[in-house]
Amino acid sequence: MGAVRKLRDISGKIYLRYFLLNLPGGLVLAGILFMVRLRLELPGWFIALLLFVWVIKDVILFPFVWQSYDWERPGISSIMTGAVGIVKKQLAPRGLVQIRGELWKAISVGPEEVVERGSMVRVIERKGLVLRVAAHGAETEPESELPTTTKS
Repeated sequence: MGAVRKLRDISGKIYLRYFLLNLPGGLVLAGILFMVRLRLELPGWFIALLLFVWVIKDVILFPFVWQSYDWERPGISSIMTGAVGIVKKQLAPRGLVQIRGELWKAISVGPEEVVERGSMVRVIERKGLVLRVAAHGAETEPESELPTTTKS
């Protein structure tokens, strides 16, 4: 129900993006089905049914994926901002960082800044699948990645 309520807030741009980005896949499917139809002499209604199922699949998936097409709202970008991680591949200025158990491509804020492997970094912003990070301080594991100990 929650996803259905949010659908009321969707702008026409999001519907248009979803349609336009799914259109090539549908056209490729239609071309393949047309070629298969000629080769196997399948009835036209069967091809139309398969295309209809393809469109219904997109309609069913839309409530679950529409937020990925909403590029104006920050979404997960704001969640990542401020997160602390550890450098897994030296940033000179590009490299890899691990944040919340996931590896991300990253670039250091200073173009000439080199951040060594094992250093702590803080996320400044996210641009697509690349994080802009700045050195954070001591070279220790972030709290979320430290092994937990229990007192007996």
